[in-house]
Amino acid sequence: IYPLIDRPDWEEPERWHNSGLWDVVSHPDGTLHRVLCEPYAQDLRAAQSITEPTFLFNHYQTRAF
Repeated sequence: IYPLIDRPDWEEPERWHNSGLWDVVSHPDGTLHRVLCEPYAQDLRAAQSITEPTFLFNHYQTRAF
């Protein structure tokens, strides 16, 4: 997952892309706050629900190196 937390533009650091699991929102007092991007989070949860996390662990555990 990239980026996990939103990031500023390289050319215009005051511009944020809103491209992460958490967006960064600037408040009037100048502070920055993380806000969960719900559609992104829902898609991540859906993907996690259809994968079997033990598959990769078992695959690498039994594989000879």
